[in-house]
Amino acid sequence: IPKLLGITFIFLFLICFIVISMKNKNGKISVIIGCFLITLYSIFNVLLTTNVITLPSDEFVPNFYNKTLSEVNDWKIKNNIEVIENYEYSDTIKKYHVISQDTIYPTLTKEIEKITMNISLGPDLEKEVIIPNFVGKKIDDVLKYIEENHLSNVEIKYETSENSIDTIISQSASGTLRRNALITLTVAKTEEMGDAEIIDFTGKSKLYAEAWLNKYNIKYKIEEDFSDTIEAGYVIKQNITGRTINLETEELIITISKGKMLVAPDISSMS
Repeated sequence: IPKLLGITFIFLFLICFIVISMKNKNGKISVIIGCFLITLYSIFNVLLTTNVITLPSDEFVPNFYNKTLSEVNDWKIKNNIEVIENYEYSDTIKKYHVISQDTIYPTLTKEIEKITMNISLGPDLEKEVIIPNFVGKKIDDVLKYIEENHLSNVEIKYETSENSIDTIISQSASGTLRRNALITLTVAKTEEMGDAEIIDFTGKSKLYAEAWLNKYNIKYKIEEDFSDTIEAGYVIKQNITGRTINLETEELIITISKGKMLVAPDISSMS
């Protein structure tokens, strides 16, 4: 819009220039030269506005914080810049996303030949953490704790018990453990749970979905697919929702995200 307004202003100026010049005795040469220069300028602006031509621009090095490795690769290839990748664990930055970089704004892209970036490997699952005793806790609270603390090998079983429904009645291990250590939690349920309306698991973790389905003895199958919007390990979609399921004839299919698809660039011409 600003460019179009500028072109309009130039044309109005051109008309005024012609009118004023025609009143002068020696104005014809001025009119010819002025019209020629302004016409060239106007044509240039039209071509620039419609993207028929583009001007070279000095681009600053982008801030890639929390951006994907795929986005870094696209920029690297476009600008022919060497990217040195250092990998480290992070509890806050997703796997294969940028944690930090050594060159930032206001450095111009054309001024550098290489850049160093620290890339996340996700949480360190070998890291030792202190696992509390969950006995007596509600399963929903425990699932939240498991997710926030990146515990990756938790198994949840349901057992008929006189204890409060949905509370942990036993736990296989606690104390100082690795995040990927097997922890089996047994949750109380009544002898007859009855039918349950299938809830929407979209955006919930695989562990949460399996815990809920096992509670009602619902048959299910896990499928996996890539997703640009749902984090890896979380539900993208399901084939049944908002109604009860026939335990004899129906099976719930839930699709778990594998994260974003990493598109490999063409490296056939590279060293």
